[in-house]
Amino acid sequence: MQKPFNSNNYIFILIPFFFLIYLLLPTQNSSIDAYNYAANVKLNHDIFFPHHLMYNLLPSLIIKFLGLLNFQPDVLAFMKMVNASFAALSLYIFYKILDKLQEDKKNILPIILIAASCFGFMRYATENETYIVPIFWSLLATYFFLKYIKSNAKADILYSGIFATISCLFHQIHILWYAGLFFGTFFYKKDLKSTFFLAAPALILPIAYYFAFKQVHFEFNNAENLWQFVFYDYYYGTARVQFGFDNLILGFISFVRSFIQVHGIIPVLIKKNYLYAFAFAPFLFTGFQIIKYSWINKLEKLESTVFVKTISIIFLLQFAFAIFSEGNMEFMVMLPILLLLIINGLFKIKDSIYLSLGISIFIWNIAFGLFPNYSYDFQNQQKIIQIMENKKNAIFILSENALVENMIYYRMGLSCNPAIYKSPTSLIQQNKSTECLKTKMDSCILNNIEIFTDCVNEPKVISRKQYFSKNENELFFKDFEIVKIDSIQTLIGTKYISLIKKSKSPQ
Repeated sequence: MQKPFNSNNYIFILIPFFFLIYLLLPTQNSSIDAYNYAANVKLNHDIFFPHHLMYNLLPSLIIKFLGLLNFQPDVLAFMKMVNASFAALSLYIFYKILDKLQEDKKNILPIILIAASCFGFMRYATENETYIVPIFWSLLATYFFLKYIKSNAKADILYSGIFATISCLFHQIHILWYAGLFFGTFFYKKDLKSTFFLAAPALILPIAYYFAFKQVHFEFNNAENLWQFVFYDYYYGTARVQFGFDNLILGFISFVRSFIQVHGIIPVLIKKNYLYAFAFAPFLFTGFQIIKYSWINKLEKLESTVFVKTISIIFLLQFAFAIFSEGNMEFMVMLPILLLLIINGLFKIKDSIYLSLGISIFIWNIAFGLFPNYSYDFQNQQKIIQIMENKKNAIFILSENALVENMIYYRMGLSCNPAIYKSPTSLIQQNKSTECLKTKMDSCILNNIEIFTDCVNEPKVISRKQYFSKNENELFFKDFEIVKIDSIQTLIGTKYISLIKKSKSPQ
């Protein structure tokens, strides 16, 4: 007699496997924010960011403790390790939720394989960004919410509220996940007392923000009151909420990218090595398998439960906010996990379909996501920093000015570099005039101060940044005489460092 399938026999292989993947393949192309957060922790400066209040605090405390043991890790690498750890913990809680939902355990491992392999989750599990840690706390809140649904125990819904509150302290966007749990308790369970138990821990939020407000300095000292501090990113323009056609286009692309890597870097990688093209094969096979399965088998629909309805509300709230936030992929990291919970609760699908999809997503995102990010330096900004060190009296107008500034901030402790200026494209995208930049350049030329830029003849790939760019850099610098003085080899092509000689004489 065949023994029933037990997912517990394999889950403690699958999750450690992904933990090692996240741990051993950290990105070598860290973002602007990643360097900034690491510098803040390294220098013990601006620990409390309003948008993600406790994100810097956790690694800061751990690193201070390690310092007492005479161990000083590289801060950026360590913060990536923290995210890898929370990603693995998130997968374990996701497993516990699925295990509690399903009597038939066969689908659990393939569903976890899909969740663990999704590009958004993989990307931020290997980067120093703020989006993985709160997912762990929100999933933990969801696990206790599910326990409450099954037991009606007030302790479970209280724990759910506590963990949902902690998730909000790690990132404000998770207030929407908390709101979804609230709606599920109030409208579907119709339990007023339980709703109170769920909402009560949220009182911690204003207390925590008030404490942080009293501690902050420098970055946030122009926030005049607690309310401005809490919504700092929206008051001072570092986060924007708006709606237009671009939101829909970018939102759709970002949603797809939360599952699989879709980027202009893919043709570059295939051109570099044709073996990358083999990542298409599993997708073609899986697509054929899904079409065949859908054609032959009618999907068996399951009865919608309070839990599925609640998760659906959370999904819609998070997705809508991401769309309004310029279709930002960063706010869609949790969507694959939520969607998998919804699909699993609404339809009965063969485990072989989940397994094929999980394997194909894993191969694709390793080939076009994690491995290239780990193996290649896409922009080689370190060469620009070396040139800056050799040209101390010059000014530099850089395409990625904020990234270079934050790399210098992290490595040398300089939070503001007066030699670095924003590119015309960056100024225009921030609705700022380029006239001040032109005036500064004219003044430098008159005073024989050298001006360098990497904004001319830039190598380009299709990307979010390229979508918003309207060739502003080339249009701006056409009014100046440009001399190429150096070149930098990057994965996407040759980048040039140019010396700006003078303005062209008017015709």
